[in-house]
Amino acid sequence: SGFNREGVNASGVYPTNVIRSLYYTNFGDTARIRITGLNLTHVYSFVFFGSRRNPAAGMGVTTKYVIGTEEVVLDAGNNRFNTATIYNVKPDANGSVDIIIYSALSQGFGYLNAMEIQGSPNPEIYNPESFGRFGDITQQGPVNNNDDAVITNQLTEDGMIAIEKLAVGSSVY
Repeated sequence: SGFNREGVNASGVYPTNVIRSLYYTNFGDTARIRITGLNLTHVYSFVFFGSRRNPAAGMGVTTKYVIGTEEVVLDAGNNRFNTATIYNVKPDANGSVDIIIYSALSQGFGYLNAMEIQGSPNPEIYNPESFGRFGDITQQGPVNNNDDAVITNQLTEDGMIAIEKLAVGSSVY
């Protein structure tokens, strides 16, 4: 398990430097990521992207991403455009979400080149009629347009999470 630059060397759904750079898990290894500081009044979508350039014949490059009981699978082989998304994730009571990543095949690798976290107010808590044009709760203030957003994992003074538009070449991956 580790990091390398064996992803596809071309742009696609993300910039080239993101597609080319990856974290991987070896045969039988599992990666665990904990995201903290999430707003308890929001639901989140987690978008995963994996890419591996020209995998050897018989090398498993299909990755499984798991949050709670939800799981999605993505084939990273020469991937430039496909993503896998887990929707409607609610953080635990501490504002955390645990992610598990591993190879979907017994003799393979798991890949993570990029992950987006898209947050929006939980409709079970907020009245949708109070949402602004982009689903923002305008009276809360610090939430920006949240489509294609990445959580910076920093709370603002009033306890809201700052959501920023994903920038090309961003180091949040």
